[in-house]
Amino acid sequence: MNSTIITTTIYSYEIANYSIVAPISITLAILALISSILIVVTLVFHRRMHTVSHLLIGNTCVWTIFSCAIQVNNFIYLLFIEWDSSNISCRWRGYFAYMTLSGVTYSYIVQAISRLFFIVLATKYRWIVSFKIHFILIGIQWIVVTVVALPAIVTTDIFFRPLSLCWVPRINMVHVYYSVLAYYCLPTVLIFVIYAYVYRRVRLSSAQVSERTGGRQQQNRDLKIFRNLIVLFTIYLSGGTPATIYIFSGINIIYSFGVIFVPFSIFIEKLGTFFLDRELFNVTKTVIYRKRTRVVSTTTASVLSDKKLSTQKSELFFWSMDVEIIIENDHESLITTTILKSKENKNVEVVPSA
Repeated sequence: MNSTIITTTIYSYEIANYSIVAPISITLAILALISSILIVVTLVFHRRMHTVSHLLIGNTCVWTIFSCAIQVNNFIYLLFIEWDSSNISCRWRGYFAYMTLSGVTYSYIVQAISRLFFIVLATKYRWIVSFKIHFILIGIQWIVVTVVALPAIVTTDIFFRPLSLCWVPRINMVHVYYSVLAYYCLPTVLIFVIYAYVYRRVRLSSAQVSERTGGRQQQNRDLKIFRNLIVLFTIYLSGGTPATIYIFSGINIIYSFGVIFVPFSIFIEKLGTFFLDRELFNVTKTVIYRKRTRVVSTTTASVLSDKKLSTQKSELFFWSMDVEIIIENDHESLITTTILKSKENKNVEVVPSA
């Protein structure tokens, strides 16, 4: 009698306490998502923000929106759509997760290359700092990111695992090393090499630049933007540190921290974008504080006594007429102007008050 022997291999997967990790990660991802949307809206609807530098910041924010949305989607599948055990579905979720995370990383490479153009090459080649060139850079970056993440979908290294996110498991270490190298290490090295080269060129040419009117100030401004870029990229990069430590240590608690640190670093990086970019910060603050309050259909002369609107020549009487009070608050001058209008659309009194 023939007998069949079935061998089952059971892998030890990284198991995190997702009842705690998932809500924290989702909250941080949503906060980062809202912050990124606010930045993009500010950049699009304010002409002052229509510059090359802010175009690239917007590109990073768009990738951040995609990345946070994918993270929230993956947690929803993990917690609420347990019936979907398809390996192909899991593979696609892993692909989009890796693609969007690397999209944010590679968007910083585009910003670094842009600073190289502005600081080193702009004096010789003015066309290289045009919007057209930067749109081409962004297009190349999107294509590269799409290709770099392809191993997640063309291999079978990502497969459905109960109670686990759709990442490359540690049993496929070749793919894990590729992910760390392609998504973090190479972009990081390239960005810091560009920064070191630009900084060295600036130091060598500082004497020549100081002779040109305004040249030194512009160079300092470009260097400041570059330093802000490095600070923000370092904040974002720190989010992958716990996950990298987990890869080499295999400690599950570090994996839990790694899952949380990814959206946390993205959220902090977005806050840093607001506060380090003073122009963006000032425009956003102006939008928030610029308010126009309208109070409609106020009657009786008690309004006059409350606002102390009186003249020495005559008293103003309002006979059951509707009075519209328009309070205009000019945040820049800190002066409030109160205008009373009657039904006949005639201005009765204009009183500025501090």
